[in-house]
Order: sequence, then structure tokens, then C-alpha cells
Amino acid sequence: MNNFKIVENVRISITHSCNLMCEYCSDNNSKTNLNVVQDINGIIDFLKKLPKLKLILLYGGEPLLYNNIIYILNQLLEELPNVKIGIFTNGTIWNEDFAKILKINPNVFVNFTRANSKESQDIHRRFKNGSGSYDIVTKNLYKYSLINPNKISMMTTVTQDFIGELYNGVIDDYKYTPNVYINLVVSEEEFTNHQKLEDNLIKIANYALDHREVVIRNFFKCSNNDPIWFKKNYNIAIQKTYSEFVNGIKNILIDVDGKIYASTSLQGTEHWMADIYNNINYKELEFYQSVREKGICSKCQYRYTCQPFYEVYNPYDTQTPYKIEAYCKITEIYAKIQDYYFKEAKNRFFDKENI
Repeated sequence: MNNFKIVENVRISITHSCNLMCEYCSDNNSKTNLNVVQDINGIIDFLKKLPKLKLILLYGGEPLLYNNIIYILNQLLEELPNVKIGIFTNGTIWNEDFAKILKINPNVFVNFTRANSKESQDIHRRFKNGSGSYDIVTKNLYKYSLINPNKISMMTTVTQDFIGELYNGVIDDYKYTPNVYINLVVSEEEFTNHQKLEDNLIKIANYALDHREVVIRNFFKCSNNDPIWFKKNYNIAIQKTYSEFVNGIKNILIDVDGKIYASTSLQGTEHWMADIYNNINYKELEFYQSVREKGICSKCQYRYTCQPFYEVYNPYDTQTPYKIEAYCKITEIYAKIQDYYFKEAKNRFFDKENI
């Protein structure tokens, strides 16, 4: 398992069950016949062999629907006491036992997903009976934020029909946590709202620059304006993706059946790289590690900072709903705003000679 010796971040798919029917959920494409995690002890044994492991994210489906989720969380905390562990939730469930653990354990956090407006949430992220979920998610988000807003992160999901409300949605997220990142969901092959997207991202970048305590992830990598931190992470932002694809694998997903994937969009398909029992899919692993040097992306100026690169280029990934040209245009906007953010941060806060 030498290919996984540098793994730092692991997502564990706890269950494929969910109480929402989000239109764009990648988990809807899973082809495994299993619904819940089969061998948590086997997964823990595998994780204990990863010397670089820093982060575990319990994933779904909706992990808080699983009856044994607290048992699994406690097992992980006991066996891996130095690893940060988060639950990735749609926010519809308040779990008192999890709230207590979140309050007392410094290594536990929660990641919420919510659309960028009430209208969008109640259209695109409905309960299976058809009712909207915004109000209950917002209520639970508020309750968790009272525990510790710094232990919450928000993924605000934006569909192309609500791009114009992106800025307002992100600013509303900051009421609950300083940790916000953006998940742009484009349901059609062609995305036409490029200027509206760029205008909203510029406003968000300026908000981040004016409110130095906030964290904006995805395309803004600077989480604070400490010069030493900034210099270090600016260089990481340039090199991070390249090293992941060429020098090894730092981020993986373990599905309910113990198979290991490099991309959540491939979850449950035949394109697994390995499993927790030391079986290796060498063909897939070789492709994953060499893919960046091949094909259309080899000449792109953004290829080392293009975070959604694998989903764009991977020819196996037939579930990705974008044409390469459309996705690259969006990524180009992200890179443009990221470049603007860094330049503005340098001009406002730092001695250029020291950066």
C-alpha cells in the first residue's frame, strides 16, 4: 500500500441513505448494492497504517441517519486521537449526542451543506415528501453554531438559476461560521452566466479582504492575513494539486464496501484504485497518478491550480455533467478571482519584499 503512505485526508462513506432528494447529488449515481458501512474495524485498521493522516470526514448519504454513527465516531476518536474528524451533513438532523461530542472534543467538527437561498434550497434540496428543507437546516445550523462557530464549516451550494444570489447567500452563511466555501453546481452542459458569476465572486473577494477574520475556501486559499502563513500557503496553492496527481495520492474516499476511490464522483463504479484489504487496481492507480501530464490540460496555464481537474479531464468519469470547454471557463474565472484576491491581499497587508 505504498501508494497511500502520503494520504492526509480520508472520506468514509457511512451510508448511502438520505432523507433529501437533491437534484445534483453525486451519491445518486452510486452503483454499489450495499447501503451502510460493512467493516468499520477493517477501515480503522487501514487508517492506522496511514502515517500522514490528518483528517477524516464521515460522509453519506446522510451519516446522521445511521443508527451507529456515534459508536463509529467514538471508535475513531479512541483509535486515532490525533486526527481531526468531521461529519458532512445536510443539516436536517439535530443529534444531541453528536452535539455533546462536538462541544467537548477539540478534534471534532461539522460540515453543513445548504443552498445559497431559501428558494434554491426548497427547490433543489427537498425532503422526499416534497417539502422544503431550508427552515429546519437553518434552525439546526444556528443551534450548532451556538456550540462553537469555528467548529462549523459551510458549503454553500449554488445552481446556475441562482447565481445572482451567490453573494447574499455567502454573507448570510457568515452569520453562523467564518468558514465558508462555495460549491458551484451546473446542471447543463453549457454555463452562460459567466459575468454574473464573476461579479458575485469579486464582491465576495472584497468582502473577505475587508473582513480579515473570514475564511473563503475553494478559490481563496488564504484563511488569514498572517504574512508567514500567507507565504507558505500561497506556494502550496500553486503546487498542491500537481503533487497529488504525480507524486502520490493525498485524498481518498472509502466506500461502504471498503473500496478506495480518488474521486467521489466515481464512487461505487468499477474505477476503484484499491481496497482496505490490500487489493490494488494497478491500471486505475497508474492512470490517476499520470493523468495531469496528458491530453488537453497539459498546455493550460491553470493546470497546477485547477482543483476540479480530475473531474474535468478523467475520461472514465461519464457522470460529470460538463463539457470540458464549459468547465474550463468556470475554472478560469475562479483562477482569475483567486489571482485578484492574492494581489489585493499583498498590496493591502504585506511588505512585498517579504512575500
